[in-house]
Amino acid sequence: MTETTATKMNRTQISIHALFFVFGFSAFLPQGLSAAALLLVLILWLVSSQQRHLHIQRMPPKTIMLLLAAFALWPFIVTAYSGWYIDTTTRLFHMARVALMLQMGLMTTSSERLITFKGLVWGGLFTSLVVLVHHVHPLPEWAIWHHLLAVKGSQSSRAMIMLALASGVCAAMWLKTKHQHNTQPLLWLTSSVLFAIVVGIFSFSRNAQIVLLIMPLILLMHHHRSIRGGLVAIALCVFLTLMAWTFFPHISARFTQAMVELQTVIGSGNCESSVGVRFAMYKMAWDQLLLHPWFGRGIGSFVDYWAPFAQQGCPSVAGIRQPHNDFLLFAMESGWVGLLTTLAVISWFIRTFWRQVTIYGAVGLMLCLTFIITGLVNSPMRDAGIGFVMIFLLASCYKKS
Repeated sequence: MTETTATKMNRTQISIHALFFVFGFSAFLPQGLSAAALLLVLILWLVSSQQRHLHIQRMPPKTIMLLLAAFALWPFIVTAYSGWYIDTTTRLFHMARVALMLQMGLMTTSSERLITFKGLVWGGLFTSLVVLVHHVHPLPEWAIWHHLLAVKGSQSSRAMIMLALASGVCAAMWLKTKHQHNTQPLLWLTSSVLFAIVVGIFSFSRNAQIVLLIMPLILLMHHHRSIRGGLVAIALCVFLTLMAWTFFPHISARFTQAMVELQTVIGSGNCESSVGVRFAMYKMAWDQLLLHPWFGRGIGSFVDYWAPFAQQGCPSVAGIRQPHNDFLLFAMESGWVGLLTTLAVISWFIRTFWRQVTIYGAVGLMLCLTFIITGLVNSPMRDAGIGFVMIFLLASCYKKS
């Protein structure tokens, strides 16, 4: 190998690592940067012969490849059967995108995975500092952080969900390094607590607050791997929930409000609220699934059925394009088979990470649970902002051979 070739390969690797750091950091930045960084990584993987060879060698097991193929191809079969709808093109794109991102994550090297998580942690520090400084001295409404200063739709929720996840990652690193006689354990613990406090005090996202409380439960269960350890983890989770309910009034207020909104929509049918509109969308999606259980209503059909349905009880939200529940969305549009392919993919990752007795096994489980919780109340697979970095990081935790 010539010196020029070696230098070029080294520059390519440095560029890829820089892009992965930016990708991890971008979980807290405006939507669009994550996709640009990962697209550039994919291009470099394909253009460089050394990178192609390196990542082809890391091809994931046949089982998950077949599951991802079923997940990505079934929607096209359904479309051929059911026809085209308003959102069919968009929905097919996102399903194929998710499968590609999962495969890319499975094929990352250990160093690429590490640098991505470093980007995530540094992004969490950036976010925490911005939020804390803003509450001491108001910051200008710059595009780079405007979604961190106030509730700005799904971007604000995404930042707090990922910050809660970053808290769990730092806690896992503290657990791994706690016996070291240096400053690392203290730094990891401090970062975990800092992120948790920012989410607990400043987050408006109930999704993020639930994720935050689940992190120690998953970490301890994976670490102790016993019934006793599981009971201790559950007891700690209950204790932290009671503490949060007692000492963070806005958390209890948000969940109390959610219960009131649920009672209102059940009692009166008025779905002009955050919980109310979700309940109405869930019900409509479930009813459509029961009417068409095998092939569903068709990929991208949700909008066609939701708009007239919403005009009856909540016309102001008739323009919503997905039910904020990816599992019900896939079930309604692609039937039970489509839902089962989704559940099979996530079940493979959960089983794999539980057996993977490493720090990345614990973090992978945290990501799986974060994905499930977010998928039940938001749309990490449909919304390229809220689930983009999450989905890739989840697959990257797979232990490479």
